[in-house]
Amino acid sequence: MNYKHIIIAGVYAIVVIAIASAYGLTKERILTDGNSEPAPSIQQPVKSESENATAILDPATPEEPDAVIDHNIHDEQAEVVEEPLPPRRKKIQVALILDTSGSMDGLIDQAKTQLWKIVNTLAYTEYDDRAPLIELALYQYGSSLFHADDGFMRKLSDFTSDLDLVSERLFALKSHGSHEYCGMVIEQAATRLAWSSHAEDLKMIFIAGNEPFTQGPVKFSHACRNAAELGITINSIYCGPETQGIDGQWQYAATLANGSFSSIDHNQRVAAFTTPVDKEIDSLGKALNSTYLAYGKSGKKSAARQRNEDANASGMSSASAAQRSAYKASKHYDNSHWDLVDATANRSVVLDSIATEELPVVMQSMNVAERKDFVVSNQRLRSQIQAQIKELNVKRQQHIDSLVQKQDKAALDDAILETIRAQVQAKGIATQP
Repeated sequence: MNYKHIIIAGVYAIVVIAIASAYGLTKERILTDGNSEPAPSIQQPVKSESENATAILDPATPEEPDAVIDHNIHDEQAEVVEEPLPPRRKKIQVALILDTSGSMDGLIDQAKTQLWKIVNTLAYTEYDDRAPLIELALYQYGSSLFHADDGFMRKLSDFTSDLDLVSERLFALKSHGSHEYCGMVIEQAATRLAWSSHAEDLKMIFIAGNEPFTQGPVKFSHACRNAAELGITINSIYCGPETQGIDGQWQYAATLANGSFSSIDHNQRVAAFTTPVDKEIDSLGKALNSTYLAYGKSGKKSAARQRNEDANASGMSSASAAQRSAYKASKHYDNSHWDLVDATANRSVVLDSIATEELPVVMQSMNVAERKDFVVSNQRLRSQIQAQIKELNVKRQQHIDSLVQKQDKAALDDAILETIRAQVQAKGIATQP
């Protein structure tokens, strides 16, 4: 072989290597015979376009690919399937407006005594097979503690599902005599509360008092009609004889906003039906508190409020305490804003994202895995206690039903409950017995 042939063979080899590299081949060999001529390449099977490079192989060596490549994978971006959003949770909104003038001590006491009985009725409702979100707001009017320019009224709570907060504000109420401006307080409640804009939600005002509906600078008829246009039902409860309430325009006010009218004896002592399981239910209700893990800046204050409202309910009667415990066992008693068990269950917070100093003291020295296990163990214990309360509450209600076949419906809770049952059914909301 002369130098010319060697040079040609070398150039040919370089060209072939360059072409092979351009096509991404990882394995090639250039063979020459003793005359420095290039060896013929082995004929390969026909390949797809993605495999259009032909390997130059040693005929004595079997092909050993570096990796198994699936050539059936498409270059198109994988289709992303979005999960449908869950349906919006329907709401039941109730604004409770109480006359706190000098003669209304009995009304305030009835409201305190029967708060948890009323909300328990709402707790046993379903809207399209889902539990609705229950929100309460609280107003007081007719109090000399407030200026005339403000209508002698005050909003104690905007709409909230934190009923411990509503209970706290309710138990702080005291009576102070003044003028009762029904039209003005209805206008305030209808326009300044955060009412839902959805037509399928149930929106109710309950106003109770004992003075004519016509008092004050705002015409009650205009206020009631405007509330009705917003989809708000006004239910009036006159504290006194029915005929006086009708004469004082309480019935007419309710009809203007598609509501109901009733009269009660606000000074009547509400019958508290004691049952053999009341104390056990109350005890279990308080035991639930040990499963709450307060976090964040408001956690300790909210946990203290929970205990205080237990004490307030127990101070009214054993029946009131049992009713509160029954509500605490329901799915409506949600404290995600301060309790780690509820918050993690609802995925409103990520446990790992909470600063150590904002965790309960007992959890601060735990590692991440221990913290998660601790939350889960409290959730399980809570579920067990709640199941016991629910079972006992069924027995409690059966006992009450056996004692009371018929009673005079002349108290605040009876007036509200009868109205709620009728209006939730008219709205297509299912109620459980």
